[in-house]
Amino acid sequence: MTHEEMLEVAAQREARKMTVIPTPDWNLTPVSQDELLRLQNDCEIPDVPTKLTYHLRLAPGGQGDYADEWNNKPHRLIYDASREIERLTAIIQQMEQNIMGEQTNA
Repeated sequence: MTHEEMLEVAAQREARKMTVIPTPDWNLTPVSQDELLRLQNDCEIPDVPTKLTYHLRLAPGGQGDYADEWNNKPHRLIYDASREIERLTAIIQQMEQNIMGEQTNA
């Protein structure tokens, strides 16, 4: 592998580190990045919440877009949280496959 090719592979790896995992628009009230970072800090969680997990965390306190579901049909919160886990797992698996393919080709 040439020096230029090695630099290109390194640049691609760095770009992946900075990739923001998109959050689908599930008709949730927008949440600023500053607010997500505040929640991460206040709750001492290791990762920045998604817009969905932000609203799920507010629901037990009667706030956010899921407050009514928490009071009326809390099982729906489990379904939505499960959907988010499945979505993020699929993204991670695809990224792992892409990395393994690059390592095989390198």
